[in-house]
Amino acid sequence: MSNERIERLAELARRVEQIDAEWGLLDARRRDRSPTLVQLRSLFDWVQDKERDFHERFPEVAARTTLPEAPDPDDLLGDSVDARAWQSLVARRSLLEEEWARILGSWEALAAEWQELLDHRRAALEAVDQGLARVRERLLERERAISCAIAGVFKGGTEPLSPAAAAPLFSSPTDRPAASPTPAAPVAPEVPAAVPAPVAPAASGSGLRVSPRVALGVPINLRVEHRLLQGDTENVSLTGVFVRTSASMPLGREVDLVFDLPERKGLQALGKVVWHRPDDAGGGVGLHFTELPDDTRKALETFVRRTGRALRDEGTW
Repeated sequence: MSNERIERLAELARRVEQIDAEWGLLDARRRDRSPTLVQLRSLFDWVQDKERDFHERFPEVAARTTLPEAPDPDDLLGDSVDARAWQSLVARRSLLEEEWARILGSWEALAAEWQELLDHRRAALEAVDQGLARVRERLLERERAISCAIAGVFKGGTEPLSPAAAAPLFSSPTDRPAASPTPAAPVAPEVPAAVPAPVAPAASGSGLRVSPRVALGVPINLRVEHRLLQGDTENVSLTGVFVRTSASMPLGREVDLVFDLPERKGLQALGKVVWHRPDDAGGGVGLHFTELPDDTRKALETFVRRTGRALRDEGTW
């Protein structure tokens, strides 16, 4: 039932109660005048008796005498019709109250059925949510198992990985943060005589590149928080890589990387976004390596050494 109907019914109920109360007051006034009416009736009867006696004893005088009119007190009780109408209205009101009680009972039954359906729907949705949570957890377990398998392939191991070494390649968004491993002391690469001299850092950069940057155009997979993205490398060095991608990554965001070199597949690294190149200039991001496994570092050293001439600076990582 709408609020408008409820307010309208409440207003009508107040009007009926007010009319009933005022009628009760008027009826009380009628009862209060009853003694006066009784006295008037007695007086009227006494006058009528005296008039009859007057006509009987003195007919000649009575014939010549003009008497004033004496109204019958019963003529003043004109509310008898109103009383009958009121009783009719009271009877109709009783019928309406019975009908209203039946309507209220129907509304109560409807509300009970509605509430039961609501509870059933809530329980069904909660069960679906629980099922979705279980499916999500199983999918995440499967994704972690796949990541562990991929990590084993990338490491080139022929034996199954131990639980300690079987960390997933990409952590899922629901994984608990693992304890940060103690970083190994950086090992200075052995620079062969054929490696070109380092290029001076760009004037616009904020860091120093300690390794020459060489061209590299291969696909690269990136994991940014819970997103798995793809891009193409444009150039690489021992300190970072530039990736052509339209994905939005804020400065300082850490990125998991998996890429290939001509002589080595599935190299892994952890980088951080340090600069952007606008879309109109071939959009992309410069990533500085924050964690570089030994096998990735050695493969990069070999690739840089064999590639030869370094590229001019563009950004700094």
